[in-house]
Amino acid sequence: MNWALFALTFIFGYITCKAFYFLNSARTSYQIIKVSQLIGLGILSKSIENWHAAQAIQVHAMRLKNETTHNIHAYCLRFNEDLDHYKDKAIKEMIHAHSDFFKVTLEFEDWDSAMQYLESHREVMIKFLATKGR
Repeated sequence: MNWALFALTFIFGYITCKAFYFLNSARTSYQIIKVSQLIGLGILSKSIENWHAAQAIQVHAMRLKNETTHNIHAYCLRFNEDLDHYKDKAIKEMIHAHSDFFKVTLEFEDWDSAMQYLESHREVMIKFLATKGR
């Protein structure tokens, strides 16, 4: 009887250890995915800022070359179309990169909701970007 109780205690302890290890690993995986989403969205938003700066520089150069208003307007329209395509494609690829199991971690489905998600975690991103040597 004692040996059976020892064996059952050992088996119960082993299973409990494995269960806690699995839960800890799942929590860590979830946190890594959420941080990766924030970092990816932060990089995308910074790239959009750089695109807009490039557009402003190009429009300024076009004005210096005395381009027509029509050409400048056409450039801006094409630029905005390319930018919208880039934003849509980037978010779709980010969503597609998640397996079905991790789709529940996504809190956005398009650019606008992704930027709202990023804005709701603004303090985390500021802290992440400002921290040096950590």
